[in-house]
Amino acid sequence: MVTSITSFSHTGLRDWFIVRVTAVIIAAWFFTLLFFWLTHLHPNFPEWHHFFTHSGVRVFTLFAILSVVLHAWIGIWVVLTDYIKAIYLRLLLQVSTILLLIGYGGWAAKIVWG
Repeated sequence: MVTSITSFSHTGLRDWFIVRVTAVIIAAWFFTLLFFWLTHLHPNFPEWHHFFTHSGVRVFTLFAILSVVLHAWIGIWVVLTDYIKAIYLRLLLQVSTILLLIGYGGWAAKIVWG
């Protein structure tokens, strides 16, 4: 079996499962926000602030952020491995993507918990 240096040991079944689970978490978070918005017809800043300062919503939002990061990584990894055949360019793009996603995820977590 040939192992690619830039594959990061992805298996199709594991990736498929992670993408499905993260999609469900993202959808549940979206529908939670939609439900809040529909039950508070025109929410103002204090209502949103009260909603997002609840620790359960913060934890759920943190899981949603992590889900978006994982979902994006798997999607970008698939595209890069399918279309970028030059190994060093693909590795550079994958490392850049990882750093960006970690940065964006950390920034979003700081906003939620800050």
